[in-house]
Amino acid sequence: MALRTLVLNKRIREKKAELERLRAAKQELETREKQLEADIEAANTEEEQAAVDQAIEQFDHDSNENRTQTAALEGEIADLEAQLEAAEREQDEATP
Repeated sequence: MALRTLVLNKRIREKKAELERLRAAKQELETREKQLEADIEAANTEEEQAAVDQAIEQFDHDSNENRTQTAALEGEIADLEAQLEAAEREQDEATP
């Protein structure tokens, strides 16, 4: 049983590290959003507006992807933590 808790702890650490990377990427997305706001105001020609529109589409895609992956990871972490808690309870009950 102790091995199971070790494996679960390792997976949780890995998932949390991945979640931190996604959160850092979210910060970068917020910076990009501010830049896009400035680009919208600065776009004067149709060509510039088309470039801004394309950048906004890419931003929306990246932002949605980040949100989806973050939510999935948070769910996985919660599930792994529940498994860990159950494994630790079983381990405590098995120990006389």
